[in-house]
Amino acid sequence: MRKKKIRLPKKDIYKWFYNSFGIGGLINYYEEDQKEILKAIKVLLDKCGSIELEFIGKVLIKLSEKSFTQEEFLEELENLGF
Repeated sequence: MRKKKIRLPKKDIYKWFYNSFGIGGLINYYEEDQKEILKAIKVLLDKCGSIELEFIGKVLIKLSEKSFTQEEFLEELENLGF
């Protein structure tokens, strides 16, 4: 896993995010996947406060370190109907 310090721009966060996501930006993803990713981020920003976003960020970092944990969590969510 690559460790990279992230610095958010003061303007055009969407453009920065679009170009910086993953390897080479969102352009490298199918259009439907782009929409789903952006929709998920919008829901999180809309429904969560700073404390919740910080927690989710920490969880996602831990999940990114262990692919088997990602798969287990994903399977649990699917089993719950999500």
